[in-house]
Amino acid sequence: MTSHKISEIKHIIEKDRNTDGDYWLNGGNEMIYKILDTFNQSDWKELEEDLVNFKDYEHSIFARTILHYDENRIVDIDHYQLFFRSFILLKDYEDCDCLLFDMFYIENVKNPDLELFNNIKSKIQFLEEAGFSTNEDILHLAYNSIDKVIKGI
Repeated sequence: MTSHKISEIKHIIEKDRNTDGDYWLNGGNEMIYKILDTFNQSDWKELEEDLVNFKDYEHSIFARTILHYDENRIVDIDHYQLFFRSFILLKDYEDCDCLLFDMFYIENVKNPDLELFNNIKSKIQFLEEAGFSTNEDILHLAYNSIDKVIKGI
């Protein structure tokens, strides 16, 4: 069952899902952050579990929003891990390709998880093999970033 707080986040995303990225950077994200600031540990756990139930556009917007959630906010969570979980679950492959630009954040995951990292690497490989990744330099950086953290475990 999705909590009221998660439903509020989904409502914000649904209401403004067709709005451009500038809107999210200049205020839309903050509406979601205010809700996230009220989360306790069980809310965060529920959010992580509920990510599998997000719609694709919810993953797309939430991934970008959580990536910029300030570590110095009220609640200390591993927002990078949530970003990468959304990346894995996102089925809009062109959107996934755009998120490859942020792959260097993988080094900031607080609790390294080999299964998560292997799933990320598999997703990158799929994007490359299916022809969804169009920028060779970004693809190379994504592979280097993920290989570096896997070797560090």
